[in-house]
Amino acid sequence: MQKITIIGNIGQDAKLVNYQGSEFLDLSLAVTEKRGKGEQQTEKTTWYDINTDAIKLAPYLKKGTKIYVEGNFKLDTFFSDKLQKWIPKIIVYARQIELLSAKKEDVAE
Repeated sequence: MQKITIIGNIGQDAKLVNYQGSEFLDLSLAVTEKRGKGEQQTEKTTWYDINTDAIKLAPYLKKGTKIYVEGNFKLDTFFSDKLQKWIPKIIVYARQIELLSAKKEDVAE
């Protein structure tokens, strides 16, 4: 059995998608890793495509929100017209999603 666990920030508001009579949410998740120290520090961001049938979470899955995702994954590729090459992509079928933080403008001060 394969399993993936990710903590990251949502890159776009979740979109409700209807596919063959079933509804699910589609969203992107960014995970940024920082390496090095001081001025030598670099960042690398990995993007994940997330699909889930937890449509009741749609109002909370907004751009910038930090979430925890657990589920199964599939490796795929897509052709980038801009880069003129095939790019690997990871599609995650989320079985569990937990909200870790809301967008800053959604939090009352």
